Amino acid sequence: MRYVFLAAAISAWSTGALGNAFDDCVLEKMPGTTSDLAAKSIKTACLRKSSVQIPEGDLKAITGTVSYVTFGTNPRPGFLAEVRNDANFIVTEITFAVAIETRASQFFTVDTFIYAPPRVMFAGLPPDPTLEMRIDPHSEKRFHFAGTVPDLTTKAKWSWYVASAKGIPNR
Repeated sequence: MRYVFLAAAISAWSTGALGNAFDDCVLEKMPGTTSDLAAKSIKTACLRKSSVQIPEGDLKAITGTVSYVTFGTNPRPGFLAEVRNDANFIVTEITFAVAIETRASQFFTVDTFIYAPPRVMFAGLPPDPTLEMRIDPHSEKRFHFAGTVPDLTTKAKWSWYVASAKGIPNR
């Protein structure tokens, strides 16, 4: 019985793990890394390198809300997004289209998903910078992104949608 279990374990191991392109890249590039900074840089590069365009049909699974706000210690206009990712991708970049009434859309591309609560100051980078660079499948993330839209006020009728996105297929 022990040999059957061992044979099954070896067979499963030899067929390879079902990772994604990001995990494969990290496993390939990480050996020999001798510093935490180098390891974080490798993970960041692998995340960017492994991202592909998410097919248009899958964009409908990226939903949420977007509000026009001011944020930061020197208040500047921008957006507060609360995004739900129900796509089968790890989202690494989103391009939002914002339009006032019937005017042409403006596009804002976001590839770092950071939310800084008002009156809170963070010091230093997160332990793993790639955590702020991704929205995992079947999860939600709240974040700010800068952007100025002329004539956008609280009384203006405006709309938004996800124009495109990049991500890593989740196997």
